Amino acid sequence: MTEKSSIVPMMRQVYSQSWRCLLWMGEIPSDVGLTHAKSLFELFSYSASIAQKEAAVPPGRRHLIKNDTAKILASRESLAGPMRAMKFLLDDNNAWLSRIWTVQEAALPRHAVLTWGPLVTEWQPLCQATHVWRRFESVQAAVNRLSQEFGDQLLSFMAVVVWLNNAKRSPDPLQNMWKWRGRQATDPRDKVYALIGLFNPGTLPRSERCDYTLSEAEVYRDMTLDLIEKYQSLLPLIGDLRWEGRPVPNGMPRWTLDIRQSPVYGTEVFHLNDESNRFRADRERKLEFQSEKNVLYLKGILVDTVDWVGAGMRVTTRDVPDDLLFSTLQQWEDKAEEQAFCRLIINDMSKYEDVHPDKRATEADVRRVLNLLRNRRDQYVRLAIVTTVRNQAFFTTKSGLIGRGHLDVKAGDEVWVFNGGRVPFIVRPRETEDPVEYDFVGHSYVHGIMDGEAYPEGIEGRFIKIH
Repeated sequence: MTEKSSIVPMMRQVYSQSWRCLLWMGEIPSDVGLTHAKSLFELFSYSASIAQKEAAVPPGRRHLIKNDTAKILASRESLAGPMRAMKFLLDDNNAWLSRIWTVQEAALPRHAVLTWGPLVTEWQPLCQATHVWRRFESVQAAVNRLSQEFGDQLLSFMAVVVWLNNAKRSPDPLQNMWKWRGRQATDPRDKVYALIGLFNPGTLPRSERCDYTLSEAEVYRDMTLDLIEKYQSLLPLIGDLRWEGRPVPNGMPRWTLDIRQSPVYGTEVFHLNDESNRFRADRERKLEFQSEKNVLYLKGILVDTVDWVGAGMRVTTRDVPDDLLFSTLQQWEDKAEEQAFCRLIINDMSKYEDVHPDKRATEADVRRVLNLLRNRRDQYVRLAIVTTVRNQAFFTTKSGLIGRGHLDVKAGDEVWVFNGGRVPFIVRPRETEDPVEYDFVGHSYVHGIMDGEAYPEGIEGRFIKIH
């Protein structure tokens, strides 16, 4: 284990100092064939050439550029073979795109080359190609017209390329832990250590030691503490910390970010994380926390107690059937005042045309939500609601507040606002003689306290122990 602990930093150093790295996709399988793989690489080159042309022209004049349509985009049949090749690259059986260690291979060297059998393409033009894949009036539109399935596939491949490129340009630790949690690792501890090389030295000091004498639970706990200290906030406790399908490793606290795998019933963690920065439930008080083994000491105030929890909407995709969506919303709506409920199910954000909203919901936004609930015709609003409420539970409190939280929220749980936490959190009292012992449940949205109404100036919080 000591040898492995020394090899990890050495690999980071080697990749960081490399001029060029070959990203080896393996041999081309017979059911894909060289012809189709070659056509896929031609699509990469074609897309990159359009992006390069457009980059040289002001945005307002790009529609004047004349581009010859590639033969590959002439029909669904001509596109089917290359898309089969792309599907193989995206498949979990493709070792390079499924393993956690390969992230640094693409992100750290100055230049990278994608190599598949005898085929080669530079990584940078592939990154340029994503600029026309993400715009619906360009290559993406042509693919969508031929097949929505192929269009979704292209977007999935684009996401991999964009994420790897962003890991090089803006290595945000928390974002990267979320993005790559679905990658595979023989040793679960590698899910942390394989990403350390992306960040500047000193960013995650506990984790940088790459100590393989620590247990899986200890490595994830230390990574979570590093993230809390890095951001000086409780931002790392927002999102899907736990996931269903496997038992929690012995000794892992419930407040630990578990990145062994992506959760089966996940929330829109990137949207919710971004939107959480628009709130100030703690009135921007400075984070105050301590840790002792598996206990997190947080300072804050008790707001209320959960007394009723509605059925959560468990889904694995955004494609939620109308019957499930509207029956769930109807059950929730019966327990809430109309205006508050409408804001609750869009996170009180104006986000219909902007996936990263920067303003709170208006009266017009509320009317659009009401219109959807009555007429079911506004698809922008429908998507905004689904991205907000899927895989979350609705609850009410003893004083009449309404909120959303993790699927495992229960009656008797408590709503707290902690210093350094822009949103409220749910914790569960432990059945012990110590009244300050709690189990962590998760972050929440509670209407009416998101701007500090429950934590006015002059009120002093108290520390509690969270497991």
